[in-house]
Amino acid sequence: MTKALERARQQKVIGHSLDARVRLKAPQKLYGFLQGFGPELRELFIVSQVELGGDSDSAELTVEVGRAEGEKCQRCWVSDKSVGTNREHPEICQRCFETIRGEG
Repeated sequence: MTKALERARQQKVIGHSLDARVRLKAPQKLYGFLQGFGPELRELFIVSQVELGGDSDSAELTVEVGRAEGEKCQRCWVSDKSVGTNREHPEICQRCFETIRGEG
């Protein structure tokens, strides 16, 4: 994972890891393990977005790094499509909005 992120940095696809959207294709056994982490995968990998897919034909994990979709949240620095959708706090993501309101 870190090698793929570093390559993307060197190729100027991302500036740092929170600019990244990571797509993983995992063999079935590893897919089941990773799927158990759910939305926390992005926090474990320190990226903005993770897309996880299973690949029953492969014996290896494949990693693709691209630029994350959405705008950067001014509170958590994660790029998220929900930034700008809240009228009360347009500069933060929905997750941060729920947290500051005591819902998260």
